[in-house]
Amino acid sequence: MTLKIHPGPVQVRSAAEAFERILNGIAQPVIVKDHAHRFVFLNDAACSLVGQPREAMIGRVDHNFIPKEQADSFWAIDDEVLSTGQDHQVEEIITTGDGTIRTLSTHKRLVSLPAATGEDSFIVAVISDITELRQAEVVLCESEEHYRYSVELNPQIPWTADPQGKVVETSSRWQELTGVPVQEALGRGWIKALHPEDLPPTQQSWLNSVASGERFDAEYRLRLQTGIYRWFRARATARRNKDGGIIRWYGTLEDIHESKLATQALRERERQLAIVFGQTMVGILHRGMNNEVLMVNQRFCDIVGRRWEELDGLPMRDFTHPEDFPNNLAVFEEHRERGEPFEIEKRYIRPDGTATWCAVNVSFVRDETGEVISTITVAQDTDKRKRAEEQYRESQENFRYLVELNPQIPWIADPKGRTVEISSRWLSLTGFSRDEVLSEGGWAKGLHPDDLEPATRRWAQSITTGEPYDDEFRLRLADGSFRWFRGRATARRNETDAIVRWYGTAEDIHDSKLAEESLRWAAFHDPLTGLPNRSFFQARLQQALDHAFVAQQRVGLLIVDLDDFKQINDRFGHDAGDAVLKAFAARLQSIAPAPDCVARLGGDEFSIIIPNIDETEVIRLAENIVTQVREPSSGNHIGRDYRASVGGAISSDLSMEPDELLKQADLALYSGKATGPGLFRMYKPSMRDEMQQTASALRLAQQAVRFDWIVPFYQPKIALGDGGVAGFEALLRWHHPRRGLQAPDTIAPAFDDVNLGIAIGERMLSSVLRDLSSWLDAGLDVGSIAINASASEFLRGGYAEWVLNRLRLADLPTSCLELEVTETVFLGRDAKYVEHALRTLSAEGIKIALDDFGTGYASLLHLKKFPVDVLKLDRSFVSNLESGSSDAAIVKAVLSLGQNLDLRVVAEGVETSAQASLLWEQGCDFGQGYFFGRPMAAEAVPRFLRSWPDHGVWRAGPRGKLREA
Repeated sequence: MTLKIHPGPVQVRSAAEAFERILNGIAQPVIVKDHAHRFVFLNDAACSLVGQPREAMIGRVDHNFIPKEQADSFWAIDDEVLSTGQDHQVEEIITTGDGTIRTLSTHKRLVSLPAATGEDSFIVAVISDITELRQAEVVLCESEEHYRYSVELNPQIPWTADPQGKVVETSSRWQELTGVPVQEALGRGWIKALHPEDLPPTQQSWLNSVASGERFDAEYRLRLQTGIYRWFRARATARRNKDGGIIRWYGTLEDIHESKLATQALRERERQLAIVFGQTMVGILHRGMNNEVLMVNQRFCDIVGRRWEELDGLPMRDFTHPEDFPNNLAVFEEHRERGEPFEIEKRYIRPDGTATWCAVNVSFVRDETGEVISTITVAQDTDKRKRAEEQYRESQENFRYLVELNPQIPWIADPKGRTVEISSRWLSLTGFSRDEVLSEGGWAKGLHPDDLEPATRRWAQSITTGEPYDDEFRLRLADGSFRWFRGRATARRNETDAIVRWYGTAEDIHDSKLAEESLRWAAFHDPLTGLPNRSFFQARLQQALDHAFVAQQRVGLLIVDLDDFKQINDRFGHDAGDAVLKAFAARLQSIAPAPDCVARLGGDEFSIIIPNIDETEVIRLAENIVTQVREPSSGNHIGRDYRASVGGAISSDLSMEPDELLKQADLALYSGKATGPGLFRMYKPSMRDEMQQTASALRLAQQAVRFDWIVPFYQPKIALGDGGVAGFEALLRWHHPRRGLQAPDTIAPAFDDVNLGIAIGERMLSSVLRDLSSWLDAGLDVGSIAINASASEFLRGGYAEWVLNRLRLADLPTSCLELEVTETVFLGRDAKYVEHALRTLSAEGIKIALDDFGTGYASLLHLKKFPVDVLKLDRSFVSNLESGSSDAAIVKAVLSLGQNLDLRVVAEGVETSAQASLLWEQGCDFGQGYFFGRPMAAEAVPRFLRSWPDHGVWRAGPRGKLREA
């Protein structure tokens, strides 16, 4: 670096003294050691710190002043700096000269200087006292005279020379000093005593003076009699004649050896101090009272972002933060009047607008009269520390707000679990004083009596094991009420893994706890009836079976189903249905051996678990349920009786699983429902076979759909009046690859399955329309084809539109199709969709036939509500027609109803001529049965139509005169 010194009013005897005064003005201690750890320089602050005068320190080492262990530590760091050349920042604890212990931050840097035999290495240590946030006041004082400028007047050796420069006379002291005889020194003999390095320049300088007549003044080394060299100063002045010519040179030889060495040492120190000044980690600015820069180092320029030239004459205002300047100026003026140094923290502003925080020490320099003539400013960059402090304060403030606003209440305990700090929110919440809470076991005083023992036990366990604490307990509040809290804590450990603190929180979980309990209740109970749900039932059943296994007992299980519940919902609405379910649940609880053994499994299905019971008692209880639910109750407000189907089972062995017992009761229930409503069935092993048969039938139906085994067979419908073919009914058949042609009853359970029922209906309609197209294309008059639609098919959206679309795609008139439905399709919850579908189809010209009329419900309301065109008289009435039983009256009534409502009536199951005659006689217009023709494959229909006119099976005359052809 280039060190610039501005001439000014400061009166110093050398640059070294200026450097030394500046460094002594630095508030931070500065110490310079050589490579052998010897102190070569200490500024005043360093001397003050160690409590020793500079003279006592120079040339000595750490071991002379401090304990060996600490000195060894300092040397180890010094050696690392010397060996690596890297800066080293270290914190050291020392005992100062006044006996106080202080913590120091020492920045050590290696400085290498050229020397006669290579380089000398020095360690420059800049020390910051970090025991306090601000630097202690540094008193700048002169403690000693650094350099001695007084020169002793040694006797000088006079000599004279002629105008040509030859010595003609000298003192005898020359010979005493050099050992060279005077005679040999005359002329140019004196040069023999000069040091070889000094001979050429000295001789040339003397020749130049002789030639020019200018004053001669030279310094050189002379060899003495002892063989050593000493520095001398030779000076000479020419004496001239009146014409100006030189007639004699008069000179002196002066021993300047000590002063020369002192001067050299002074210059070396100046050079060293300049390097220290330039490379120190603190910024230093020395300037006059007119803002002229006298000295400045690079570090200060870096801090303020300006070069030396830019700082020269620049007012302090221009590089001080505007918010800091007023206070800075006031402090400056106050201390200038007294001439006292001061410290402040301020921000310097760079030209780019950025600011840097610094700890600034300002000292005043006075002249001999005491007037302040300059200032020394030492600035240490504290920007990172300042910003860290601001971040810390911000963090603390954030933490404070976080604690205050956080619903969790923080607390701290010692390693033994005793509370040492707790939020004031706990105190206001519980009404306890801080002393009460911080006393032994104080926090537990507010615990609910039921929670006191488990909560304190778990806390003690965590204290013993060091495991995190996590517990829930009820706490008494200031108003006397209790609320649920969750306490959690984690241990903080030291480097030896010992617990030093517990940090915990208490969180109000009262609302969530109640919600959790509500959810837990809801998870295991039916919200409508309040009974245990299926999950709770399964757990209780498992518990009952486990207990029975230990006690060598049996467990009974009843599954109760409310019959016709769908009709209640459909007819009276879901609110009424819910009321019925609640009343039914209450009735079951009143009948059951214990109210808590009743559960709702879902929908209208309930269960009753009866532990320690035999089969006779199970049957008695089930029959009692079937009987009692029929009795009127407060919940029976819908104007009809309840009926319940019950299936029962009892654990057959001690190791029965819950699922198996439930399956048995289910099998018994559905076996009874298949027989009729309001019945009880006890499980029998044969029921499993029946269920397996049902499952087998469903698998066959799925295969029939998947592999397209379904085919329609056609049975003719005959007009009894003229014997003509009025149409056909398409009857479902399916063809098994090994068993051959199968009747629909082999897959009857499939029609109760929605998806299978729809799939079967789709395949039947597709086949019928394909056959119809074929026949019409062949010119055959087949009349209308009746096809059955199951209740499942109406559950699909847009059933009527789908049927009409299929007819359009097949290019067939709607009059060629007749749709047969049974009354069961009118009874489901989706009856409104059935009505919409039937009306849509009827409006498009498709006839609607009510199949199996006379059986089931046979409600006249259906004939009024739905668009029915045809009544199909069930075969059960036709088969007994000849016996004169009551069936004949029913047939007559149905025929009369058809005539009155303008409905066609088709009698099914006509197997004899007599039956046909009786039907015709009573007013029936159409017949269908084996008497006219068995169901036939599609390819047989054309042959049947061609042969029928000549068949002669049936001819009818006027009513009352029937005959068989």
